[in-house]
Amino acid sequence: MLLENPSKNQACSDRALVCKFDMSSSKVSFEKKPLFERSANGQFNFRMVWDGNKNVLLKATPFRGSTIKLSSLNSDYNIKELPLSQSSDPLVIKDPSGTFTVYNDKSQLIVEASGKKRVINLPKLYKTIIPYPLLVFGDENNYQVLVTFNTPSAETKGLIVGKLLLAKVTDKGINWQQVTGEYCSFIADEGASVAKFDDQIYITACGTVKTLDLKKEKLVLEDYKPINDILSTIKQKFQEAPIQLSFGVYKDYLLFTAQSSQEKWLWIMNKGALVGRIHIDSVNNRIESHVGQQSSLETLPGKPTFDMLILPTSLYGTYK
Repeated sequence: MLLENPSKNQACSDRALVCKFDMSSSKVSFEKKPLFERSANGQFNFRMVWDGNKNVLLKATPFRGSTIKLSSLNSDYNIKELPLSQSSDPLVIKDPSGTFTVYNDKSQLIVEASGKKRVINLPKLYKTIIPYPLLVFGDENNYQVLVTFNTPSAETKGLIVGKLLLAKVTDKGINWQQVTGEYCSFIADEGASVAKFDDQIYITACGTVKTLDLKKEKLVLEDYKPINDILSTIKQKFQEAPIQLSFGVYKDYLLFTAQSSQEKWLWIMNKGALVGRIHIDSVNNRIESHVGQQSSLETLPGKPTFDMLILPTSLYGTYK
């Protein structure tokens, strides 16, 4: 969780604290020693890839005329900073090692794994489009990449929509599969959040959540009712803009968050059922947690930033 650091004078100064949620007692606790501190002037991009354990990758990129500095890195964790001097900016970072990345180069996808580069060309039918990788999973010799691109709608004149392709890559070659259906753009505005959990891919689309069942021969995005039903309970708080979601995975749990300017929510699911939830009141600096009939209310050890929640991912990488 990113909390403001009031002792600093920079325009933006905060610290990251590891938050632990005990599912047996419904209690939330914070490690006293920050994971890192961050200070900046101006605008910047920030990425953190975390396995939920001791391995963390940080990538901070200032915009022109801006500065950003990471400091006080916690030596109890294996923290790696991705250098700014890389020849290409990875859109997808698979894990905290930073050695498996995916990015685009015009109409090609470039996969770099352990210093080896592989060019993935799209099928001839799509050779003029610009592909954007959303998700990668697997190992360096046998992996899959979920790709999106924008295209004019075949159903509604004048509408630009997003479509998906899945590439299965092995030493023997590449097998492409098209996902049936068209949806709102997965890269417009803040883009889509994506997660892989077991044999399902979860992806946000137009303020709702859809799933892609990898066990099925034909790939079709379908509405995921358990999460969409949860989101319907807070939709009245998002009248001016669609709900922006973020996914994460930790051990046997699928995690997802939503936030408004004053409130933030975290839900924990297991086998399609809601097993825990956290509500954060940013105005009063309080965090309320629930598991079954148990609940706990604590005061946050600092004022939360807008992008305060960073979730762990496991066995997959995304571009957010």
